[in-house]
Amino acid sequence: MAPRSRHKSLCLRKQRGMLETCQSIAWEPNIQTMNDDVVTDLKQFIATTVSQVIAPLRDDIKRLDEKIDKVDKKLDNAVEGIGDAIDNLPHHVESRLDNHEVRITKLESPAASVRST
Repeated sequence: MAPRSRHKSLCLRKQRGMLETCQSIAWEPNIQTMNDDVVTDLKQFIATTVSQVIAPLRDDIKRLDEKIDKVDKKLDNAVEGIGDAIDNLPHHVESRLDNHEVRITKLESPAASVRST
């Protein structure tokens, strides 16, 4: 008695906007009996399934890349602002010290005249 051929249907149902792909493959218990048509059908099914699974991932990667670019620009602006603040710091410190010297001199003058009297 010859071995019976089992018929399996491989289907990828519509999920998350993916196209429905159905193919039937005649599957023999002995792998050596697979003919070229079955192998071609199986290759096509695998390629379609993989491309449908990868398509949303490509979109996710593209969105992540755009977000990374935005964060990179914000970071560049922040670093530039910090650099400008550090460059201007000595000028601000010197200006405040000069202002303190003027205020101290003004305070010392009335105090010296009060002591001398």
